[in-house]
Amino acid sequence: MISLVACQGDYYSILGEVKEPGYKRIEGNPTVLSALCEAKGFTTRLYRDQTVDQSDLSRSFMVREGQFVPIDFVKLVEEGDISQDIALKNGDYIYINQSGLNRIYVLGEVNSPTTFEFLHTSTLAQAITEAGD
Repeated sequence: MISLVACQGDYYSILGEVKEPGYKRIEGNPTVLSALCEAKGFTTRLYRDQTVDQSDLSRSFMVREGQFVPIDFVKLVEEGDISQDIALKNGDYIYINQSGLNRIYVLGEVNSPTTFEFLHTSTLAQAITEAGD
């Protein structure tokens, strides 16, 4: 991790699973949501012919002056709860955590015991089909 030591003007940083991470100059009255927009949204990847976010909003966070700021990124982004959209100040640090895909292990009486990545929406039937019931 690299930390900025000095710069002219007021800046915040946004790192992690956003398309354009980095130090951003504070212009106007930016908020957490506008910072996510300025960073061009979340990184994505292709998973089983569908585009999925690489971000884990439930484990993302913001730090101000060395202290965690209680922001619920899930409520802000997925539910549109504007009460979570606070104004940014000089030195604020936003980190959008990476989504770790979990693994399913299919063993036993199947044609091809295997492991594969899954999302929270994967089903038991999909796992068995993947292993060639």
